[in-house]
Amino acid sequence: ILMAAGNALLAVRIYDAMIERYVTSPLVLGRAREAREAALKRGPDPRTERRQLETLSRAEDPELAVEGLLGLARLTLKSGERGLATTRYEEIIQRYADRPELTLSASRELADLILSTGDVEQAAAILLRAEEASTVVEHQVVLREALSDVWQGAGEYRKARTPLERTLRDQRDEASYVVRT
Repeated sequence: ILMAAGNALLAVRIYDAMIERYVTSPLVLGRAREAREAALKRGPDPRTERRQLETLSRAEDPELAVEGLLGLARLTLKSGERGLATTRYEEIIQRYADRPELTLSASRELADLILSTGDVEQAAAILLRAEEASTVVEHQVVLREALSDVWQGAGEYRKARTPLERTLRDQRDEASYVVRT
């Protein structure tokens, strides 16, 4: 019943309890193990996962809400709805513009999505805006590296150097960033 309803994870927990309880019954044990393995292979049902992510996206805690919104964007992208996924990523970036540490993943994933369409300029602009808004040094460096990768992939090596040079200039006293860059 749980598998038909799309709740494979709860079904796995029930099979685990059966395996633990009926350890002396080879027939029940064998069937429970087989059914558990089938449930694990099936994974979470997209509808159930979507409902859970929608609930999470409405959380009052911004970190939890972003986690839910990111999950919805990824699930939407996985189902092939690129336009809706783009909209969901943009929603995260706009809604939490005052919390750039929460928009890092959305900015990077949106840039990757846009880049997959061949729009190098727009992908680079997304990463540059995220870098400019960021207040966390590690995030700035990560965004600069991603921006450099975008330009390198396009064969624009001079443009690829610029974000890396910013890191070298801004973090010249931090050996780990200098070596990494």
